[in-house]
Amino acid sequence: MSLSIRWTARALSRVAEMADFLAERSPGAAARFVNDLFDRAGVLADNPRIGHAFHRAPNDNVRVFYFDKTRVYYVIDEATAEVIVMTVQHGRQRPLSLEGALADSNE
Repeated sequence: MSLSIRWTARALSRVAEMADFLAERSPGAAARFVNDLFDRAGVLADNPRIGHAFHRAPNDNVRVFYFDKTRVYYVIDEATAEVIVMTVQHGRQRPLSLEGALADSNE
């Protein structure tokens, strides 16, 4: 069974920030990044456990999926049949705390 993918407002805002940063140097690269990120994250619908468990979480419900140098933090909500993308982060940024990864997860 395929799950739907829901992006929180925080996750979409972070994608926009990353795209804006890239667009300063190359608008084409920014557009490719956004398109490729959403396409690649689409695999989570059929393979939600492809990412590994977030090691700072108390259980394996919070997961991290890597796309190029970007970390995609998400949870699997089997009750609603959703993968909820909570936020994204560039690999050069300090890894998120558990609170940062879980913020806005109920949007």
